[in-house]
Amino acid sequence: MGTTSKQPVQISRRAFLGSTAALAGAAAIGASVTGGLARADQPRDQAAEEVKINYCRGNCGANMCHWDVHVREGKVVAMKQHIHPDADPVTKGRSKGCLRGMSMMETLYNERRVKYPMRRVEGTPRGGGEWERVSWDDALGEIVQKWGGYIQQFGGKSIVRWSVYGSTVTLNSSYGSWPKLCTILGISSFLPGADQAQMFTYNQMGVKNFGCDGPSIAKNSKNIIIWGANPAECSPQEFRYMQEARDRGATLTLIDPNITATSAKVNRQLFVRPGTDSALGMAICKYIIENQLVDWEFQLRSTTAMYLVKSTDGKFLRDSDFGIPAVPNGMSNSATGIAYTTDPAFIWDNTQGKAVHIEEVTDPAFMGTFTVDVNGQPIECTTALSLLHDRCAEWTLERTAELCGITEQEIVDLANAMVDGPTIFAVSNGLGHTVYSHAVFSVSVALSALTGNFLKPGCGLAYCGVTASMPWIPVSYDQYMVPPDSKPGPVYAALKFPDIMETGKYKGEDAPIKSIVVVSANPLANTPDRQAMLKAWDQVEFTVTVDPIMTETAQFSDLVLPAAQWLEEEDASVAMFTPYTPWGEKCVEPAFEAKSDFDITRELALKFGLEQLYTKTSEQVAQEMIATSMNGLTGKEPLDVNGELVTYERLQKEKAIRVLHDEYYDPYFLMQDFRISFYLEDPRQINDYGVAIDVEKERLPFFQPPAEAWPYSVAGFEKNPLAEKYPLIFFTAHTRYRTHTTTGYNPWMLELQEGPQLHMNAKDAEVRGLGHGDLVKVFNDRGFVVVALCIDNALQPGIVNLPHGWQADQFIAGHYQDLTMRECDPFDCNDNYFDCLCEVVKYEEA
Repeated sequence: MGTTSKQPVQISRRAFLGSTAALAGAAAIGASVTGGLARADQPRDQAAEEVKINYCRGNCGANMCHWDVHVREGKVVAMKQHIHPDADPVTKGRSKGCLRGMSMMETLYNERRVKYPMRRVEGTPRGGGEWERVSWDDALGEIVQKWGGYIQQFGGKSIVRWSVYGSTVTLNSSYGSWPKLCTILGISSFLPGADQAQMFTYNQMGVKNFGCDGPSIAKNSKNIIIWGANPAECSPQEFRYMQEARDRGATLTLIDPNITATSAKVNRQLFVRPGTDSALGMAICKYIIENQLVDWEFQLRSTTAMYLVKSTDGKFLRDSDFGIPAVPNGMSNSATGIAYTTDPAFIWDNTQGKAVHIEEVTDPAFMGTFTVDVNGQPIECTTALSLLHDRCAEWTLERTAELCGITEQEIVDLANAMVDGPTIFAVSNGLGHTVYSHAVFSVSVALSALTGNFLKPGCGLAYCGVTASMPWIPVSYDQYMVPPDSKPGPVYAALKFPDIMETGKYKGEDAPIKSIVVVSANPLANTPDRQAMLKAWDQVEFTVTVDPIMTETAQFSDLVLPAAQWLEEEDASVAMFTPYTPWGEKCVEPAFEAKSDFDITRELALKFGLEQLYTKTSEQVAQEMIATSMNGLTGKEPLDVNGELVTYERLQKEKAIRVLHDEYYDPYFLMQDFRISFYLEDPRQINDYGVAIDVEKERLPFFQPPAEAWPYSVAGFEKNPLAEKYPLIFFTAHTRYRTHTTTGYNPWMLELQEGPQLHMNAKDAEVRGLGHGDLVKVFNDRGFVVVALCIDNALQPGIVNLPHGWQADQFIAGHYQDLTMRECDPFDCNDNYFDCLCEVVKYEEA
């Protein structure tokens, strides 16, 4: 029986600098890393190298950068940005990459690499670091034996798959083979809360794709509104397009309470009070409407602003209200599953004095309330735009300026910039970290629609300049994922995990969770209220983690299976953040005893007696998916930019095929009426855990102070009394070195950092008697963390920041997720990392 203990990765500065001289220069320029790094222990012999092509799956939000992967004697020795054949020789076109992506080769050879199946030594505590090596046969046999017993006694729902966004591919990881096996067995799943404020809101509103990509921004945008984002640091490979636009004369405006790397690269910044963004957006909606700055032609052509909303049920007046049946059109909302129908809506014609279909209108009424005879019953109907104006009416310039901590003129200037298009709204997940923050994304849709900044080059909602469209979808992916006669288990909101373990119930139904399998996720390091999560985790009888690295979650598991890293497998993405096909070839064989998720789940399935559902190899499944793939925008066969068919054979030869032009902008909105709607006709919650949403509130943007992080008494809103005890707002912002915890143990990234630090304004430090470099305890009623202090006047007084991505054994004591809370809005079940108050004192035990 062998044992191992957890030890932090160590690498000397001399060894690091000797092997990675190119890295320091790359770090300085951030975005355009054009070189590759060889491993230090071998001389470079390029003649003996083979170059493979893969793409990054790190889920930074701007991922899928293609890489040339240099392989010698079966080992990856360097990674370089792949320069696409159609790239401009000066700008390199859409070729891109960052230090995080380049450092992913370090995952292959990391000291924390899970080499073999490992079982926690019986009788030792979870997280104690005592392991024994077991064979694959023993490990999979134990899973089948225990899961089989749970399924027989409690049903498949007693086992839960916990996946997040660690890797978005078709055959492996959280979107591939594991969902297939779990669906067959009737296994439950946890709905991750990360980033749902943005994703669920935009998808429910029908803005499935963000509308514009980097080169279009660089060439066409006149105003760029960077809202709650720090792309210079977090998305440098895409931020370069915004910089090109600025060089051309575009104006960049940043909305952020703190000074960031992006601050130095914009024309102006609004230092708003944290958590007030939706009120700011509503004030601008009000200003635009009242000053007749609305793009009226765009409303008539492309939005539901003039649609009549019935006072009786809050829905649009449609043909079906007059007894004409709605006809299903075969589409549905990707967020809610609601089936779309052909059911024409009505608008009011001022000249005719009645409600008519849009094609019959001669003088449309955009504002007002009217009485319509519906089957002999008079019903008051108000235009959606009037309802939006009514909702925003309280947000005068004066009150908004007071609430947000900015001037009235700054609000007016921002409104005028939004109107003076083409304008791109670069809105990131950074805005979505407080309980009611989904309202910010709702109002961003309203602003884009009112100003006509959709459906044309240089306009729209861009996730920091990322193309987010689906011109290439493997159709048989869904068929592979959900085989006939399979019965998926229930979906539980991950934030409610502690409640389930305490009560054994979910929405009143039995929820006996006996086992959890974690795939492409590190939930114990990344989910809020970690202490509550650990307590719940400890009540689960059998926990399994599948990962290439011994992550924090793996360390607290009973069984750890070594998964292949993405350079060790062939796969394609289920999403598109690139104008090229996201296809990656296998670069090297899986190290040690690692296996791909496809192979792991196939071997498990065979032990469960499911041979008939696993007759194909991964290569055969991949070929079938590509052979049945389609253009997600047109529903037709997938063609490249030259009109040629994308095939498996071409991908094997060309590796990356261009499927979108630089001047592409997304004209496709999967909505009920193929119109942009800032009014939610039928709002639904992401997961019903027994608490209903306020339907009327969710129809339109709203402002509500953060549930906890509100230490202010301003504009009629009283501060949270908890702020007397914990006066500081606790942020955990992203940096250039980490994509969540994915690169958290990579030596190159660790060498560029000084360990976890709490950043604090000098004024806050002075009143607490703290100095730079002091060890401090950050705490609240939920927990604490001990780290070094960094005096950083880039933060507003009253805000502290402990950058995101660290894991338990990297802190001196405690954990930053021990401070965060699980409270969420039932609309989106979002992880609200920034809705957190704390206090900071010197760490006396030091």
